[in-house]
Amino acid sequence: MGIGFVLVIWAVVGVTVASLGSVVLMAIAKSLTRRAGSSRHAFVLAVGIFPFATLGWAGAVFVFQAVVNTAFLNRDPGAGDYWTCPLPNDYALNFIDTMDNGDLYDSRAQRDTVPGVRLLQISDPYILGGASSETFPSEYSRTDHYFLIDGKARTRQDFATMEALKESAARVGVQVNLEPVDQVYSKYRFTWFDMFAAFLFCAPLVVYAGCLLWWLLRIRRNRPAVLQPA
Repeated sequence: MGIGFVLVIWAVVGVTVASLGSVVLMAIAKSLTRRAGSSRHAFVLAVGIFPFATLGWAGAVFVFQAVVNTAFLNRDPGAGDYWTCPLPNDYALNFIDTMDNGDLYDSRAQRDTVPGVRLLQISDPYILGGASSETFPSEYSRTDHYFLIDGKARTRQDFATMEALKESAARVGVQVNLEPVDQVYSKYRFTWFDMFAAFLFCAPLVVYAGCLLWWLLRIRRNRPAVLQPA
């Protein structure tokens, strides 16, 4: 699915969840502020707005981080059916539709170096991995050949077996420890900026929720006392 279709689905689900959450939170707010009279109306409204404020802010932060990641950090926007992240020495990982296998891309030469990569290891300046030679590899494809790339010299060796890869890697002082390619992607895709984006999303909402809590306590403290029968 393209990113546009994914965002539409997210928007529909988000509005639905926000609407239900608003109704539930307003009912709880009314229950907690009984006997407060007209002074509670603005509070109940603010509580009802909170889920929609969360949805709108989430959308704004997503757009912000997507622009920064794609335009400046050479990473995917975090949605859709295409994922990419840079690797050392101007290589990159690209995925389409599935993250079980990806293409190792040489951004200097502007071409795919190894397609169908299923296993990968980064030991700078070396990139080791295993790939499938199928034209359209899937999650059921098997790894049937291996490779060793010197990222600085821009050379590549191909091997038919894991044992041959280990022997060649040992000669350059690298111990083979291949990982699923999606795990390597996760290590290089997420940076300090993604942590900042998460903080940017959470901080205003925490402040909003804190203000609502303070407002609730103030209303409950100032509401009229219940008169006890004589």
